[in-house]
Amino acid sequence: MFFATNDELVAQRAWKPFFAAFRGAVKKRDRETLRSMMSSDFFSSGGNSDGAEAAFSILDDPDVRGWEAFDKVLGHGTVAMAAWWNAGRKPKYVGRVAPPDANIRRNVIHESVHWYAILNFAMAVGTAQCLISVAIDPA
Repeated sequence: MFFATNDELVAQRAWKPFFAAFRGAVKKRDRETLRSMMSSDFFSSGGNSDGAEAAFSILDDPDVRGWEAFDKVLGHGTVAMAAWWNAGRKPKYVGRVAPPDANIRRNVIHESVHWYAILNFAMAVGTAQCLISVAIDPA
């Protein structure tokens, strides 16, 4: 039987309002709000380095249409991160994956899901932050 720690319970309760605000900020392209919700080592794929500005550069690229893709992915909702993402180890943070199809390993391996987001959610000084988001653009 699994019992969540107090920190996990607090993070799980805070997830819904955090995700609603995060999704709203993506929809509005509200960089100021997003920066406040992203950790300093926020990571995005596509050859970018860490940080919010690197993520914004790929989202802004008109050839990528990243804002639209990110909003669409988040619109499908999230599910608890499957164990395979952490090689079966207990995760350090409460992890969520969007869209739910990206939580199935074969879909990611076979590139059936072209864009996905991994949101590792942590509570720090009473505030939530998105620690990692990975967006995959089809080649």
